[in-house]
Amino acid sequence: MENQIRVKSANKYIIDVNDDGDTIEFDVTDTDLASKVFKMADRIDELTKKAEAEAKAIEEREDKPIHEYRLSEDKTLSLTQNQKDSAALYASFYTEARGAVDIVFGAGACQKIFGGSNYENMFNDLFEQMQPHFKKMGINADKIKKSAAEKYAPSRATRRALR
Repeated sequence: MENQIRVKSANKYIIDVNDDGDTIEFDVTDTDLASKVFKMADRIDELTKKAEAEAKAIEEREDKPIHEYRLSEDKTLSLTQNQKDSAALYASFYTEARGAVDIVFGAGACQKIFGGSNYENMFNDLFEQMQPHFKKMGINADKIKKSAAEKYAPSRATRRALR
């Protein structure tokens, strides 16, 4: 016989997140749940500010072509260093922000909720959809939603860089 214990809470809050029947769950008896949600929101805010600063720096620097693709006899497509760096910035931002969400919502939660796609206001949408659930769990959803709306609305520079 192995030495082991399993402590399970009877107070799980389970949310169906897609048409495939995938769920995320929260332990409402976790006294740190609200703190974890606020830390997640702060981390996404931090990542957003960092991405905006990097996007602005990319936008302001001189750009240069790095690849040219011949599409036809008289047409070519040029890709630039700034486009490449913007794409890398976009990928990094969403990978890290999804990771912050997954810490609170459970491993793979963003994949269940959003699939493999990222879009500009996905975290705003998530907080909006979670508002009634946060309320039921005793987390101040109004404060989180207002904070998310103010924090995660990307600037014009970020929107341009992330396209």
